[in-house]
Amino acid sequence: MGGIDLRDNSLGDEGWGAIFAGVCSSKASKIASIDASRKGIGPKGAKLIAEALHTSVSASLTECNVRGNALDGDSATLLAKVAREKRVMLFGIKHNQTEAIFQGQGLGPVDAILIASDLAVSASITSVR
Repeated sequence: MGGIDLRDNSLGDEGWGAIFAGVCSSKASKIASIDASRKGIGPKGAKLIAEALHTSVSASLTECNVRGNALDGDSATLLAKVAREKRVMLFGIKHNQTEAIFQGQGLGPVDAILIASDLAVSASITSVR
Protein backbone atom coordinates (compact mmCIF):
# COMPACT_ATOMS: atom_id res chain seq x y z
CA MET A 1 0.00 0.00 0.00
CA GLY A 2 1.47 3.34 -1.02
CA GLY A 3 1.36 6.61 0.82
CA ILE A 4 3.09 9.83 1.65
CA ASP A 5 4.87 10.14 4.99
CA LEU A 6 5.14 13.74 6.17
CA ARG A 7 6.39 13.01 9.69
CA ASP A 8 9.21 15.05 11.21
CA ASN A 9 8.67 18.16 9.10
CA SER A 10 7.75 21.73 10.00
CA LEU A 11 5.04 22.46 7.47
CA GLY A 12 3.15 24.97 9.64
CA ASP A 13 -0.36 26.25 9.05
CA GLU A 14 0.30 27.36 5.48
CA GLY A 15 2.01 24.11 4.56
CA TRP A 16 -0.82 21.95 5.88
CA GLY A 17 -3.33 24.25 4.21
CA ALA A 18 -1.49 23.76 0.91
CA ILE A 19 -1.41 19.96 1.34
CA PHE A 20 -5.16 19.84 1.93
CA ALA A 21 -5.86 22.30 -0.89
CA GLY A 22 -3.86 20.13 -3.28
CA VAL A 23 -5.63 16.92 -2.27
CA CYS A 24 -9.10 18.45 -2.18
CA SER A 25 -8.82 20.33 -5.46
CA SER A 26 -7.87 17.26 -7.49
CA LYS A 27 -10.61 15.22 -9.12
CA ALA A 28 -7.94 12.56 -9.71
CA SER A 29 -6.94 12.29 -6.04
CA LYS A 30 -7.32 8.84 -4.51
CA ILE A 31 -6.11 9.92 -1.05
CA ALA A 32 -8.72 8.76 1.48
CA SER A 33 -6.93 9.57 4.73
CA ILE A 34 -4.53 12.22 6.01
CA ASP A 35 -2.97 12.01 9.47
CA ALA A 36 -2.26 15.58 10.51
CA SER A 37 -2.43 14.81 14.22
CA ARG A 38 -0.01 16.54 16.59
CA LYS A 39 1.53 18.70 13.87
CA GLY A 40 1.22 22.08 15.59
CA ILE A 41 -1.63 23.21 13.37
CA GLY A 42 -3.27 26.28 14.85
CA PRO A 43 -6.49 28.19 14.18
CA LYS A 44 -5.15 29.66 10.92
CA GLY A 45 -4.29 26.18 9.61
CA ALA A 46 -7.67 24.80 10.67
CA LYS A 47 -9.39 27.58 8.71
CA LEU A 48 -7.27 26.79 5.63
CA ILE A 49 -8.11 23.09 5.97
CA ALA A 50 -11.83 23.89 6.40
CA GLU A 51 -11.70 26.06 3.27
CA ALA A 52 -10.03 23.27 1.30
CA LEU A 53 -12.62 20.73 2.49
CA HIS A 54 -15.47 23.13 1.74
CA THR A 55 -14.37 23.70 -1.86
CA SER A 56 -13.35 20.06 -2.34
CA VAL A 57 -13.99 18.38 -5.69
CA SER A 58 -12.42 15.14 -4.43
CA ALA A 59 -14.78 12.60 -2.91
CA SER A 60 -11.94 10.32 -1.84
CA LEU A 61 -10.85 12.11 1.38
CA THR A 62 -12.95 10.66 4.19
CA GLU A 63 -10.58 10.72 7.17
CA CYS A 64 -8.55 13.70 8.31
CA ASN A 65 -7.08 13.26 11.78
CA VAL A 66 -6.36 16.70 13.28
CA ARG A 67 -6.29 15.49 16.88
CA GLY A 68 -3.72 17.01 19.24
CA ASN A 69 -3.14 20.28 17.41
CA ALA A 70 -3.35 23.85 18.72
CA LEU A 71 -6.91 24.53 17.57
CA ASP A 72 -9.19 26.87 19.48
CA GLY A 73 -12.96 26.47 19.90
CA ASP A 74 -13.86 28.68 16.95
CA SER A 75 -11.52 27.00 14.46
CA ALA A 76 -12.52 23.51 15.66
CA THR A 77 -16.21 24.42 15.29
CA LEU A 78 -15.63 25.75 11.77
CA LEU A 79 -13.68 22.65 10.78
CA ALA A 80 -16.31 20.35 12.34
CA LYS A 81 -19.14 22.07 10.47
CA VAL A 82 -17.46 21.56 7.10
CA ALA A 83 -16.37 18.01 7.98
CA ARG A 84 -19.95 17.03 8.84
CA GLU A 85 -21.17 18.42 5.51
CA LYS A 86 -18.46 16.51 3.60
CA ARG A 87 -18.70 13.40 5.86
CA VAL A 88 -15.02 13.58 6.81
CA MET A 89 -13.82 12.16 10.15
CA LEU A 90 -11.58 14.51 12.18
CA PHE A 91 -10.46 12.79 15.39
CA GLY A 92 -8.95 9.55 14.14
CA ILE A 93 -12.17 7.53 14.29
CA LYS A 94 -12.52 5.32 11.22
CA HIS A 95 -15.74 5.10 9.22
CA ASN A 96 -16.08 1.36 9.88
CA GLN A 97 -15.16 1.55 13.59
CA THR A 98 -17.83 0.33 16.03
CA GLU A 99 -16.33 1.37 19.38
CA ALA A 100 -14.44 4.48 20.50
CA ILE A 101 -12.64 4.58 23.85
CA PHE A 102 -11.49 7.96 25.15
CA GLN A 103 -11.15 7.22 28.88
CA GLY A 104 -8.23 8.77 30.71
CA GLN A 105 -6.86 10.69 27.72
CA GLY A 106 -7.10 14.17 29.22
CA LEU A 107 -9.30 15.46 26.43
CA GLY A 108 -10.62 19.02 26.44
CA PRO A 109 -13.41 21.07 24.87
CA VAL A 110 -11.77 21.26 21.42
CA ASP A 111 -11.41 17.47 21.41
CA ALA A 112 -15.12 17.17 22.27
CA ILE A 113 -16.04 19.34 19.25
CA LEU A 114 -14.00 17.09 16.93
CA ILE A 115 -15.32 13.87 18.49
CA ALA A 116 -18.93 15.10 18.22
CA SER A 117 -18.36 15.81 14.55
CA ASP A 118 -17.05 12.26 13.99
CA LEU A 119 -20.00 10.77 15.87
CA ALA A 120 -22.41 12.78 13.71
CA VAL A 121 -20.74 11.41 10.56
CA SER A 122 -20.23 7.80 11.68
CA ALA A 123 -22.79 5.20 10.73
CA SER A 124 -21.05 2.36 12.57
CA ILE A 125 -20.17 3.58 16.09
CA THR A 126 -22.28 1.72 18.64
CA SER A 127 -20.28 2.35 21.83
CA VAL A 128 -18.35 5.34 23.19
CA ARG A 129 -16.45 5.30 26.48
